[in-house]
Amino acid sequence: VSELPALLDKLIQELDERKEKIARAKNLLSPIRRLPAEMLTEIFMNYIEPDAQRLYNALPRPLLLSQICAQWRNLVQFTPRLW
Repeated sequence: VSELPALLDKLIQELDERKEKIARAKNLLSPIRRLPAEMLTEIFMNYIEPDAQRLYNALPRPLLLSQICAQWRNLVQFTPRLW
């Protein structure tokens, strides 16, 4: 029972460290999230070249892009020229 406060303090510290890592990752993605959909679409079009479709992964590139985040998934799903 006397170990419980120390254990709780350790768990709180670990959660704080995880929260900080998440915040840093979120900050890294922020500039990308501010790009207009049209610009992201053009970037995606350059990424999805017919000759390079399956060089690095067995999955189609639009599917790979759609797994990044909800914004990218929506953009890929509703942009027919990416498929």
